[in-house]
Amino acid sequence: YQAKQYIYLKVKDSGIGISKESIAHLFERYYKINDTHLGSGIGLAFVKSLANLHKSHIHVYSESKKGTEIIIGIPVSKDDYLVEEKWVQQANATGEVSLESIVDKYYSTEYTTPLQVTNTTINNATLPHILLVEDNEELSTFLTNTLAPNYHIALARNGIEGMEMVTSIIPDIIISDVMMPQMDGIEFCKRVKENNTTSHIPLIMLTAKDAAEARLEGVSSGADYYFAKPLSMHLLQLTLKNILQQKQKLKVRYQNDQYAEAKDLVHSNADKQFLEELISIIEAHLTNAEMDVEYICMQIGMSKTKLYQKIKKLTDQSIGEFIRTVRFKKAAQLMTTENIPLSEVMYLVGIQTQSYFTKAFKNEFGKTPTQFLRDLKK
Repeated sequence: YQAKQYIYLKVKDSGIGISKESIAHLFERYYKINDTHLGSGIGLAFVKSLANLHKSHIHVYSESKKGTEIIIGIPVSKDDYLVEEKWVQQANATGEVSLESIVDKYYSTEYTTPLQVTNTTINNATLPHILLVEDNEELSTFLTNTLAPNYHIALARNGIEGMEMVTSIIPDIIISDVMMPQMDGIEFCKRVKENNTTSHIPLIMLTAKDAAEARLEGVSSGADYYFAKPLSMHLLQLTLKNILQQKQKLKVRYQNDQYAEAKDLVHSNADKQFLEELISIIEAHLTNAEMDVEYICMQIGMSKTKLYQKIKKLTDQSIGEFIRTVRFKKAAQLMTTENIPLSEVMYLVGIQTQSYFTKAFKNEFGKTPTQFLRDLKK
């Protein structure tokens, strides 16, 4: 837009200056000139959006070692703005303009009150849980406001807070920054992935670094996804959606396919080993009448609560349901590979009555044992 008359605002410093390459990206969200820059990369992007709303021009002049000058030209003529773009002052009896009247009239249908981000969880608990580990208040507020409509958000300010929260809430996904005080994102990620209780949680790492070495450091710490700033929120939201959809598909397949294995639900070696050990413990004691959840917890070295949380996140089942699935998958395996009567199969998987075995097998796989065997012969 080209106006006839402007008022100009000039901001100037005597700092280190900005390179020509950086000037081209200066107003992009999350852009930082270098890794030592303490800002969040949001401020100038916000300035640009405000300038665009006012049909303004922004010019940047900079010279290395001599500083930077930013000039904003704002159209000042009434003719430069449409009627719906102008604020109509509504003075009260004392001649003062009520800010509430302006906000109510022009913005109540367009904007909502920003969420106040605290260390407590936000949003509906029935939604997928995301733990956001981020020390920058602007960025954490922006991410929370953007993601909150579809996710239950919990916020930690550094890796130490993050470790305390991740073991207590067991989120579905973790989003963590790299540069944080007390414990950085790399160390935080390593501890999450080395802990049996939390190793299965997908972790997305955010960083201003985009070099190959930085990516390698992030991935080697165990991060599942790596996003360099400036961050594409569209790509992040698609990634979150895909992670959850893929996990759900694997859970459904595990529960409905008698040949699907639990280790197919996870991708890390640590989680595969954990599930293999857990299933081995259960299978080794299928005929043991004393086998219960407490016994399994003692054998695997995990509390009942933590084991329940991990199994629920991995399989969408309670511990009892998981044991039942292991029991009948073992039965299906024996029926497929061994030429033995059903009565012996029942005994080997710890089931005492034919009626329960038939009913529970059908509930698990959608067909009776007899139908299963008939399909095998076909």
